[in-house]
Amino acid sequence: MTTHLADAACGYIKPKLLNNAQCSRLFPYICKKNFTCLLTSENW
Repeated sequence: MTTHLADAACGYIKPKLLNNAQCSRLFPYICKKNFTCLLTSENW
């Protein structure tokens, strides 16, 4: 579950440009917090 949330959070920033591995590298804070994913769910 955590992995999916992290992926979604990262995808919110750059879904096509960044990958799961790259995302955790460039955006470790976002991927770890997954706060973006939660916000995206409400927005969508």
